Amino acid sequence: MLAACAASVLTAQPDPREIVRRAVAHELGPSSEFALRYNYTERIRVKNLDSEGRARSEITKTHSVVLLEGSPYRILLEENGEPAPLRDPEAQQRELKRVLALRRQESAAQRERRLAEFKSRRQRYDKAIQEIPDAFQFRLLREEVHRGRPTYLIEATPRPGYRPIDRYSKLFTQVSGRLWIDKEEGFWTRLDAELLDTVTFGWILVRIHAFSRVWMTQTRHAAGVWLPEQMWYRVSLRVGLLRYYHLEEDTLYSGYVPTQEDPRLARLR
Repeated sequence: MLAACAASVLTAQPDPREIVRRAVAHELGPSSEFALRYNYTERIRVKNLDSEGRARSEITKTHSVVLLEGSPYRILLEENGEPAPLRDPEAQQRELKRVLALRRQESAAQRERRLAEFKSRRQRYDKAIQEIPDAFQFRLLREEVHRGRPTYLIEATPRPGYRPIDRYSKLFTQVSGRLWIDKEEGFWTRLDAELLDTVTFGWILVRIHAFSRVWMTQTRHAAGVWLPEQMWYRVSLRVGLLRYYHLEEDTLYSGYVPTQEDPRLARLR
């Protein structure tokens, strides 16, 4: 009897790999096209660090990101706490009008190149994301409430025998982390990962050092609509033989407006 009850409990446990597969499917679905569906504000803070992790310099920039003729255009609003010339709404409107006119005057080859450059960055990301269910072993740690919503907390560790398909997925062989996945809708809401050992790739010999770390969050805006909220990472890397970089970057996303509802674009029509 006890054995039957124990077996029942075990079979009732959700499969963490399937939970992750569902989250990946969402990430590769319509939600992945947020840059084609929404205009938003992006605030980036970049710190150059010394070898001890202390800040040597810091730069902050705030942009308004607007979709124009199939790809985003960034308008600088603020730099290092100081308003930029295009912070003024009328100046923004003139800038959008200028850029829109230029993009509409592009040749077919120029337009194709611009759109291809934009899409290629997303395609590299998507290709790596697709590998996650196969690249890791998953363990369901527990269920917990995250921001008022029930979530699965899942641990991910490198899966022995996994063969990376490219240099980006090669990182997965040395990454461990945790995923918070919304129990009801299946979208990931937080990701926290750390590099366990140094990874080397590329013909110019790029080495990303152990203990580099990244975490990302996204938030629910409506049923089935989850959008990026924050991405933070700290990385130490060497390029070639002599160039060392220690960086920390924090990006905040806010002010989402459906592209077709942005009043600035309505005035351009």
